[in-house]
Amino acid sequence: MKSSGRAAQWADYLELMAGAGALVEHLRDPEDSQARQELNRLLFLSLGTGFMTTFADAEAPDFVPPVSSVFNASSTNPDFHYLQASVDGAGTYRISGFRGTTLFVHGDIVAGGLGVMQDPGPSVGQFDLDALKIESDGSFDLLLSGERPKHHAGNWVRLDPRASAIVLRQASYDWGREIDARFAIERVDQPMRPRRPSAADIERRLRRLAEYPQRYAALWLKHMAGMRSRGLVNRFEVDDWAGRGGTSGQYYYQGLFELQPGAVLLLESDVPDRCLYWNVQLSDPLWNSIDWVNRQSSLNAKQARIDGDARLRAVIALEDPGVPNWLDPGGFDNGSVMIRWNRSSSGPVPSLRSVPIGELRRHLPVDTPVVTPAQRDEVLRARRRGVQWRRRW
Repeated sequence: MKSSGRAAQWADYLELMAGAGALVEHLRDPEDSQARQELNRLLFLSLGTGFMTTFADAEAPDFVPPVSSVFNASSTNPDFHYLQASVDGAGTYRISGFRGTTLFVHGDIVAGGLGVMQDPGPSVGQFDLDALKIESDGSFDLLLSGERPKHHAGNWVRLDPRASAIVLRQASYDWGREIDARFAIERVDQPMRPRRPSAADIERRLRRLAEYPQRYAALWLKHMAGMRSRGLVNRFEVDDWAGRGGTSGQYYYQGLFELQPGAVLLLESDVPDRCLYWNVQLSDPLWNSIDWVNRQSSLNAKQARIDGDARLRAVIALEDPGVPNWLDPGGFDNGSVMIRWNRSSSGPVPSLRSVPIGELRRHLPVDTPVVTPAQRDEVLRARRRGVQWRRRW
């Protein structure tokens, strides 16, 4: 849509959004009507998650959740809470709050990213909340600026002049029982001066939002197509996602799963001797995380059962195979699988192999428990309670 000098109307925004329909050609099977509707869902999802950052203001920043159990694109990690706030690299900011008891809080300072008003850019700084001074009551106070102020003896992190946002990742093993951290961010190098956005500024931002579904969804469609082109069906590659939104000090093993009729996939891996955090999770063919509220589509170190030989074994199956480490693909016979080893002593390479359903128990240790339907129901109910007990937005 070319600007004619007049203010944009509703039809103009719809015209901008219409181009996203061409992404159907990136589907594994563009003629699959189910896949087409799932793509449409992702496009609408893109508008929802995009609105979270469309009106972000570096002068009055606020941490908002760009992904969640609802906005589950980009293989969102079920164990993480993600928060993002816009900043101006020339400014000075204060982050304050309470640490809580979750596993870790990692801060990433970025010069671009997935926000609607951002262009792609690298990570330009990082911080670990637990490396800072935290008071006995759990409170903390952190200053971010280009240079440490004279006489400032408290927590300080350098803010790169290229910075456009701060992204926080908070990891939890025991959903809903660990106490989530609390955060506030404010700009402190100038007085507060909230402004009513002008018509021109609203239009500029809404144009970016209308274009966002095509940009956002294309990233994940092309990522999945790339893994297919590299022959990663039922095998893994390592990718640290450095500078592309990944967490510092983490091994990412990613691949594609593909189930054959009458068979399940057996995932096997050693587990690092030392590891701050690890998980395994499934995502669908569009790289949306499989519904982790109602399905056991992911497992972390607390949720998974490790066998007596210190190995992880999990089963990807469309129907419940009656084992503790079932990974439920949510009705999809293909999609993606990812394992993360965070700050670990090693990066074990997992494997996938197809096993006939009727022969599964022959490939598992003899002491692998049988999980009854009633036991599974209780596990799933506890899981969805834990998700809802966490602060998600």
